[in-house]
Amino acid sequence: MRKKRTFSREFKREAATMVLDQGHPLAHIDPNRRVFYYARVLENPTCRWSTWEANRQGKEVRDGLPLTILERAWSSPIWVKPQ
Repeated sequence: MRKKRTFSREFKREAATMVLDQGHPLAHIDPNRRVFYYARVLENPTCRWSTWEANRQGKEVRDGLPLTILERAWSSPIWVKPQ
C-alpha cells in the first residue's frame, strides 16, 4: 500500500496564499469561520490511446468516439483556520 503524503503547515499556508494572491474573490467567506479549499488541476487535452492506434495504423477513428481526453486531479483539502 502506498504511504499517504503529508504536508507541513508552512506548505499548506503557502499554497493557500498562492491561491489568494491570484485574485480569486473570497467576499462570500466569513473570516471568523473555518474553511477548506481544494486545488484542482486540469491537464491539456491529450489523444486517447485509440486515436494514437488509429493514426499509427493509418485507419479512421470510429464514429462517436472522442479523439481526446482531459485528465483531472484534486488535492487533499487545504484547511484555513481563523486566527
